[in-house]
Amino acid sequence: MFNRSILGSLMVICLLGMQTNQLFADPSTSKPSQATLKLNPMDFGATGDGQTDDSESFNRMHEVMAQTTRPIHVHIPAGVYMVNPLKMPKIELSPGILRTKALIHLANDYSKVTCDGVIKVIKGLNYTKGIKNGHEWYWSGVLINRANYCTVDGLNFDGNGTGTYTGWISKQPNLRWQGVSALGAPGDTNLYVGNRVINCTVISGGGQAIGMQYQKQAIIAHNHVQDSSGIGFSRSEDCQIVNNTSIRSHDAPYLANGRCNNILIANNISRGTTNGSGIDVVGCSNVIVRGNIIEDSAAWGLLIGFSAQQKNGCDRVLVEGNLFVNNGRSVDTPMNGEICVGRPWSASPDPISHVTIMGNQFKLDGTHGPDKGSMISIAHNANHVVVQNNTAHGKLSQSDAIVTVWQPTSDLILKGNTWMGNNEARVVLKAPVKEAFVIQDNINIAQTPKQANTNSASNAD
Repeated sequence: MFNRSILGSLMVICLLGMQTNQLFADPSTSKPSQATLKLNPMDFGATGDGQTDDSESFNRMHEVMAQTTRPIHVHIPAGVYMVNPLKMPKIELSPGILRTKALIHLANDYSKVTCDGVIKVIKGLNYTKGIKNGHEWYWSGVLINRANYCTVDGLNFDGNGTGTYTGWISKQPNLRWQGVSALGAPGDTNLYVGNRVINCTVISGGGQAIGMQYQKQAIIAHNHVQDSSGIGFSRSEDCQIVNNTSIRSHDAPYLANGRCNNILIANNISRGTTNGSGIDVVGCSNVIVRGNIIEDSAAWGLLIGFSAQQKNGCDRVLVEGNLFVNNGRSVDTPMNGEICVGRPWSASPDPISHVTIMGNQFKLDGTHGPDKGSMISIAHNANHVVVQNNTAHGKLSQSDAIVTVWQPTSDLILKGNTWMGNNEARVVLKAPVKEAFVIQDNINIAQTPKQANTNSASNAD
């Protein structure tokens, strides 16, 4: 059983490595067949003076954009463009979910937005007018809508504190000002190819800073996000989230959510997430999480679990070469720690399996809260987990553990890990491990015998 599990983990690593090469392949060698139409909002009356409401100028530009099938290049010149989302038409996608037309709407293939100025939402207006408590209103600085090979390069978006930054609240309207979004139509399951969001800055957005759905070979790279929610993909494949920086994100700043396949999340930085995890991988397959720096998240540094939206679990996830520093700050989160594998709150209807966590570094300060676990938690319906060649150092509280098994699991391998902290670290079993359970070649890490299921445990020197 041990050999079978090791072989399975090696196969996962090899397959994911092959998929990394595929992700970096050129998505297309095709070119637009029509000449590009070049526009900028100043041609339609925008001032960019930081005081005048320029919303109507963008609406006039949109009317021209809607009348052509040519690729469009919108350039935002230097300046500060004040806008009012209420002046864009509103539709109801589903009961309680409202969306306005975006400020800039890219609906033609090979279109582009570049930016030297700043798009800034006007402060002091009543943006909740006509919205019931608990309802959500979405609006984007740029929307890529059912288009391919579009690029948003260097957008500077400032929500100016007007969005609902603190997450969804049932007793008030919720304003989701997004920097960039990419969507299909309701009921449309086509994947749109080759879109890129790069070099953008999104501040105080309220909604997802960059959210993309139904994408293939899309890239979110070299963006800076602050005081907003996260960036990521859902129902997408062969996509990358790389080299981004997030400060004080409310929800997970880096996200692969629901029916995603073959996703690379690499070389990103997250500091001080105020509510969620540093990275969420939920309901996805064939995901690589590599070379990220995740610090001071309220919840876990990384959650690998079940997608409540798409109703599916995870499989074949490689977590390699990351640095996790003092995550799991909130004592309200069950099973606190740096990484949680499985569904933490309740049983998962779909398994989370074949997860390999290897070659990572963990820095812990012993302040995760009582009996919460400090490095890795195994939660509901998580199976075939390999924890190998990781290094952790710092401080553990007396009730903390390197690995805590909270719910029954099978095929758990803990091999070659090193704890360089204050005391000998523990592996705590609060639930049994079925079938293969291997603890081997670890340094300064001991299983706690009285809490272990000794019938299923194998300890090797």
